[in-house]
Amino acid sequence: MEKIEQIEIMRNGRAVISRLRWLENRLWYIGEFNRSELIKNYSICPQQASSDIQLYKDLSKNNMTYDYKSKAYKLSDAFKPCFPKSPVEWLRNNSQDDKAIDSMQIEEVEGIIQSIDANIF
Repeated sequence: MEKIEQIEIMRNGRAVISRLRWLENRLWYIGEFNRSELIKNYSICPQQASSDIQLYKDLSKNNMTYDYKSKAYKLSDAFKPCFPKSPVEWLRNNSQDDKAIDSMQIEEVEGIIQSIDANIF
């Protein structure tokens, strides 16, 4: 059984997955997070936040590093996402609560399908 599936069947598994997704998305889109942001965003106790962070580390050992100077977890160069990414959905869900994100604007666009002439090369 995959690690994420094991988390989903735990007691409160969906809530844990939600927090782990937030954590990973915060790393991916912002580049860092700290424990207090997780506590504030989900109204959880510090021990639960620490447990979630450790669980995410176990899930993906090389996705983040801890910066002792800023007391924040930072995106590592070896980052490999565990969850699907949707920038539009993430901005919709997070822009009201975070001033750094509130200033970002994104519009959904569809790609243009183009044919390439094989003789061009």
